[in-house]
Amino acid sequence: FRSLIMNNIYIKHCLSFVFYVLVQILLFDNVTFMGFVAPVIYLLFILSLPFNTPKWILVLLGFTMGFVIDCFTGFLGMHAFALLVMSFVRNAVIKFIPYYGERDENLQPIVYDMKLRWYLKYIVYLTLIHQFTYYFVDMLTLRHLGRLLMVVLGNTFFSVLCMLIVQYLFYKPSKKGY
Repeated sequence: FRSLIMNNIYIKHCLSFVFYVLVQILLFDNVTFMGFVAPVIYLLFILSLPFNTPKWILVLLGFTMGFVIDCFTGFLGMHAFALLVMSFVRNAVIKFIPYYGERDENLQPIVYDMKLRWYLKYIVYLTLIHQFTYYFVDMLTLRHLGRLLMVVLGNTFFSVLCMLIVQYLFYKPSKKGY
């Protein structure tokens, strides 16, 4: 019975991977606000993996998803590197944000399982890390630090807003103990 449940979880994550790639490529890559703000929704794939996901799996999945997005957008290496960095620091960020209460390691870090305040810190910190990494690699200089910060903050704001909408529309609370 447990193996059947685990297979369902793997299938769910595979479908989630495909869903976020398609939504990013077909919808969000064609949405721009103010000429420079382009929300990234595919981060939710890594952000929503269970707390007990090993770091090596996070990094591997982050790189793979970033590489797939790069293949469709023509920015080879940029999404892969930024998502790899975000995936690498994810567990450290989770430990850094104080959570008052008992946290079940089988739960997902989603808005329904965590308090909104904790969840907002979680997605804002990791989205900032992703966006700063992505745009710093894009510019390869701090000479235009003002523009870099404006783009990073604008993209982070709209990405977090879009991710919250997706969370409230498509996610439901995790079941403890699978």
